[in-house]
Amino acid sequence: MPEYSPSSLIAALLSGGKARLSPAFAFGLLLLAIVPPGLATAQEKKAPVDRIRAEDRDYWFFKPLADPRVPAVKDAGGWARNEIDQFILGKLEPKGIAPAPAADARTLIRRAYFDLTGLPPSHEEIQAFSKAYAANPDGAVADLIDDLLESPQYGERWGRIWLDLVRYGESNGYKADEYRPHMWRYRDWVIRSLNADMPYDQFVRWQLAGDEIAPDNPEALTATGYLRLWPYESNQRNAPSQWNIILEDITDITGSVLMGVSIGCAKCHDHKFDPIPRDDYFRMQAFFTGVYPHDTMATTPAERAAYDAQQAKWETATAEIRAEMDRMLEKPRQSAAAGQVKQFSPELQALYHKPEAERTPLDLQIRMLIQRQVDISEAKADSKLKDEAKKRYTELQEKLKSFDNLKPKPVNEIYAIRDIRPDIPPARILDEPERQFRPGFLTILDPGDASLPKPAERPKDSSGARTTFANWVTRADNPLSTRVIANRLWHYHFGIGIVESANDFGKQGYLPTHPELLD
Repeated sequence: MPEYSPSSLIAALLSGGKARLSPAFAFGLLLLAIVPPGLATAQEKKAPVDRIRAEDRDYWFFKPLADPRVPAVKDAGGWARNEIDQFILGKLEPKGIAPAPAADARTLIRRAYFDLTGLPPSHEEIQAFSKAYAANPDGAVADLIDDLLESPQYGERWGRIWLDLVRYGESNGYKADEYRPHMWRYRDWVIRSLNADMPYDQFVRWQLAGDEIAPDNPEALTATGYLRLWPYESNQRNAPSQWNIILEDITDITGSVLMGVSIGCAKCHDHKFDPIPRDDYFRMQAFFTGVYPHDTMATTPAERAAYDAQQAKWETATAEIRAEMDRMLEKPRQSAAAGQVKQFSPELQALYHKPEAERTPLDLQIRMLIQRQVDISEAKADSKLKDEAKKRYTELQEKLKSFDNLKPKPVNEIYAIRDIRPDIPPARILDEPERQFRPGFLTILDPGDASLPKPAERPKDSSGARTTFANWVTRADNPLSTRVIANRLWHYHFGIGIVESANDFGKQGYLPTHPELLD
């Protein structure tokens, strides 16, 4: 509209002139008039400011773990039985508050059962415990706790808590919400691990990098199902955005569950309250940019060799039948695949057809998302057969079934993770592709890029990035993860944590009532 400059249009609007513009367009022109030219670009080019201030470093959560002094208490009634009791008395005595009286045997056993197994004790169990408690209170309680920790229901009760935290589900989510038939194996692994009293650091390390730490261990591979829990939309045409959402999901959940930080608030800008620059979000995400879904068998190498040998016998016996079936479906599959790929943008079609030797790791990950939709279409190719071809294909299916006795026995299939290639892609911001981020920890704790393992120190097909992060987050001196898990145990035993906001220890969360207990 050359006849209307922003200033003349605004003047007309303000003076009641005849120029008629939509409110949104008028507001845009108003911004053009009042925002100095070049202001936005000047802000973009401004030198980065150090986001980590002295007061941030002094915030209790980011300070190193301390070895707190146990408070001296009077304890005239001899109530305190351990150091935790002394910390509690240290807060009660100055206020003149006496501890609550001891619970009776019936109350104690019910608390222990509901706490550790989620189930009530039977009448007979209450009677037996009451009798033992009357004779030896401390011994009866110790024996009760040991028995409940050995109960299989312990892993089920506390496994459910962990599964809720990591957003476990057995379907994809979104509108279609397709079923994930093998996801339950991760659920059962969590339960088994808790019942086996697996150390917490190993429990976490295997979930983050079991494929790198113990690549031949089916249990470690099953644990990486943690990295397969992201929601998946089966008809999403914007594959790059979809992959970005997957990486964001992994990053956000890992930050809140393991580290107690709302790191997701830093994906678009520096965190408004906590000392987490935006760069830190993508440095942390870069530990996971190499992940690639790996559907495999939960078998030992020997079991896999036996399975493959039997499978080879079946394949030899059925080779001619399957070859004829493949020939019949070749054109319907090609047609289905081509039709599905055309649903994507020209840029993604070009990526899908790019020669294999030219594909980058990120190309392979995005192509995998496209291929998933292609596979769904190809699986329905037999429905395109008509008349005699359909009849013949049905006959071949029946003939193939007659060889089922040669098939190996089904083995456990698992949803695992592996690295796409040792040279994992850097983390990127979708609308700023020129910016790339290598793996790194939170700047306030460990600035600079993380030091990844050398090729000789990691599996040949992996980067070792996730192992590096797993080792860091489970270090005994990590002030974040250690306090977070201690608080979770307190929270789920007593109904409220020492920090009430169990997923957010930052400045928008609650302060701890007894920070010494967490340390």
